[in-house]
Amino acid sequence: MGEYVALSYCWGLPQANAVLKTEHSTLEQHLKGIAVDRLPKTIREAICVTHGLGFKYIWVDALCILQDDPDDWAHEAAQMGRVYSNAALTIVASRAAGTAEGLLGKQAFHKSHTVPYRNGHVRVREALARQHADFMTLDREPFNNEPINKRAWTLQEAVLSNRAIFFTTSELSWQCNSWRRCECNFGSKQISSDDIGDYRSLRTDVFMGSRTQEDAYTKWDDLVTLLSKRSITYESDRLPALAGLAQQFHEKMATAFNTHDEYLAGIWRGRLPQALLWMVDGETVREVSDADLHFYKPTIWRAPSWSWCSMEAPVTFPPYIDLEPLLEIVSVSIVPRGPDQYGQLESAKMTVRGRHLTDLVARPTSQIRIGSRLWVLCHGNIILGTFSRDIDERDVDEVHCSAVVVGRITLLATYYALVLEKTPGKIAMERVGVAHLGPYFSSNTKIPYGTGPATRTAPSDGAKDIVEAAPMTELVLHQIGIAKR
Repeated sequence: MGEYVALSYCWGLPQANAVLKTEHSTLEQHLKGIAVDRLPKTIREAICVTHGLGFKYIWVDALCILQDDPDDWAHEAAQMGRVYSNAALTIVASRAAGTAEGLLGKQAFHKSHTVPYRNGHVRVREALARQHADFMTLDREPFNNEPINKRAWTLQEAVLSNRAIFFTTSELSWQCNSWRRCECNFGSKQISSDDIGDYRSLRTDVFMGSRTQEDAYTKWDDLVTLLSKRSITYESDRLPALAGLAQQFHEKMATAFNTHDEYLAGIWRGRLPQALLWMVDGETVREVSDADLHFYKPTIWRAPSWSWCSMEAPVTFPPYIDLEPLLEIVSVSIVPRGPDQYGQLESAKMTVRGRHLTDLVARPTSQIRIGSRLWVLCHGNIILGTFSRDIDERDVDEVHCSAVVVGRITLLATYYALVLEKTPGKIAMERVGVAHLGPYFSSNTKIPYGTGPATRTAPSDGAKDIVEAAPMTELVLHQIGIAKR
């Protein structure tokens, strides 16, 4: 472990937070020294803490990476996981939304109430201690809405740090591989292998413990869900912000299960084909969690449409219990853009073989489910099931599409499928959502369409007959979508 401190913080909006950066024009001067009064408040106070704890060195990304040199940035971004996992301590500026706010602020105490006393009134608190900060939680939720938990890069910084001190809105908190401590003492406890905050134990052997390989993949899915809720300034940084976690996960899997899994645009080959069934959270999440959450496709290509990283939106993974895979992964090819195999991509291609349902029509219903319109997928005048669209464009009321079956839950006679849409003017197709096909989903969708003619419900085995009659087809999934070979 290194004899240096690392800083985890938010840069903030540039108009309100002047970030001092090392660039080619400032490199020579920065190597000679940086006047303290030129440093933003958060960095300045972090240096004071570093010196106070007896350390000579602090790692700050804005100063330690050449910000205007793509090659240096790519090289250093690939090392970010090691920077934080090897640091003696990480200072976490949890409360600060930008560099101008600093580590220290007015901390929150328990609410006070006015009560009558003799001929007047007095104010009393529920407790004398500070309010507890649930610092073990990494999720972006209303009850834990610290600025640090809104940023994508800071997730791996929190997970991979062996020791961290958190300057939160409420109190000062500490976490290492053995203990959590906080000023109010409410959340102080020893960390066990089944601890609620054990995403952070990815850095230790405790992470695998007695878990099965399936359990480990589920934990990875959970980390992706956490990351997908967090904002990022540059769309191309989504995979690099996960690279340190991916590298650590790969190493732990290799040690625990003697496997050398392949990393494929944010998912693992050993998790295929199930990992293709990710779904975008409904937009109600924006209302109940955070109004700043985004739901859109990136303006630049950064991942193939079969990867969750092709969306800038919160994603979840359905439970894979009793799912029988029916999609064969014939081959996969990933070409990284730089030296980091876990970072940005140049291209991606996947060849699969499965039952391909064509000539389908998807239409929205008048029902709202999880914040978005409920769509149904039809073959002729038969409803095959429901369709969760990746992005529900409100001005679209009909989609001509196809679907490739990924798996089946035999007990329920239901199927999971990727829904594919043709790209206008091209032979290519792209994933536009996930469908649930079968009698349960079709028989529970007896509601009128928002537009278009009514469609009758499929008979109990109608969807099954149509799915099983679909021809086995080889499809090529690549960087511009999904194209039939």
